[in-house]
Amino acid sequence: MDPSYQGDMPRSFFRDAGLLEPDVLRYDLYWNVVAPQAPADPRDHRDPAYRWVDFDVAMLEAAAHGYEGRIVVTVWRTPAWAFGPTATGTAYSNAPDAQAYVDFVRAAAERYAGGVDPDGEGGLDPLPRIDHWEIWNEPNFYGALRPQKDERGRPLSPAIFATLLDGAYEEIHAVGDDAGFEPVVIAGGLYRARSTRGVGPIRFLEELARLAPRFDALGFHPYPTVPSLGLLDGAGQGTQ
Repeated sequence: MDPSYQGDMPRSFFRDAGLLEPDVLRYDLYWNVVAPQAPADPRDHRDPAYRWVDFDVAMLEAAAHGYEGRIVVTVWRTPAWAFGPTATGTAYSNAPDAQAYVDFVRAAAERYAGGVDPDGEGGLDPLPRIDHWEIWNEPNFYGALRPQKDERGRPLSPAIFATLLDGAYEEIHAVGDDAGFEPVVIAGGLYRARSTRGVGPIRFLEELARLAPRFDALGFHPYPTVPSLGLLDGAGQGTQ
């Protein structure tokens, strides 16, 4: 997973992928890029406000290199028109209006349910089926989802995320039922450690368990950023 490399240098990217032989490719689907303006019918992927072309190309390239069925798509980044009531500033990490997010997830799931003609004219290959969907990215990290805590330091992000996750689960599985396949809904890749403005992954999961949203798998980002800790850092040193 490397958005710049995948998008800007696909030939080099797939050359390296051929050498590394990853089992899965992960792609970011940026909601604010695909829907910079509010669509009239947000649940319809053919609404003219949607700008799918770059992501369509990425999915077609991945499928052409043999990755259909082995693609994970992470849906996140809030467009300004869909900011929720707790939004502050202009950051794409602002918590979205939950219904707007779920509507977009529905549109994306239907577009990539397999066999959709991207231009509606029969001149292009059908879009591949995406059956692994990750809901948001690092929802316990201030840089990816805001707000994380209230003024007393109590977690807010687990409840925000649980609503997004549960709604997206319902829509994605409904699309899978209609198309005759079983999708996998992943609870967004958690940030590896606690931070002053975020919620540690263990605490986040405890809150999520209490709220009990539906999902099929859990994503976790073990990125090491403190070299002196070595593997302990990537393993989640200080996760509470």
